[in-house]
Amino acid sequence: MPDIKYREQWLLEAVEQFRPWFAQEEALLPKIQVSLGVQPRSNTLAMCYGDTKREAHDDDYTANIFVTPAVVPEQSTRLLDIILHEMVHAANFFVGDSGHGKPFSAIAKPLGLEGRMTATVASDELKERLAPIAEYLGEFPHDPLDLAGSGLGP
Repeated sequence: MPDIKYREQWLLEAVEQFRPWFAQEEALLPKIQVSLGVQPRSNTLAMCYGDTKREAHDDDYTANIFVTPAVVPEQSTRLLDIILHEMVHAANFFVGDSGHGKPFSAIAKPLGLEGRMTATVASDELKERLAPIAEYLGEFPHDPLDLAGSGLGP
């Protein structure tokens, strides 16, 4: 078990745990930075932003993933499947694709994400694959933010 003290350590280690999964699907991944960040809509769980300064396949291309700070630490397998969904976007951005269409589902479904591609959830098989990763990472070191709290608008 790694010695994880900070949220970003946990999130970055989760990304590294998934890199071999993408390699098995022959899906290239760029560099990925991941953190928590307030989302544009209250029902948005995470967003992946492509690197608009670089061309697809550029060695310096970096995708940025931001996960809602409302995430509940005890639901680490759900957090992992959210990160996996956003990593599919990162892989698609890296080859010049975007959205939730065929290129997205061509990676997401074999990884075990199911449901509407705009709001995927882990299949039962994927949940089983995520459990040992969640155990390895330990509890997500985070106190959830109440998005209805002060300072965030209505």
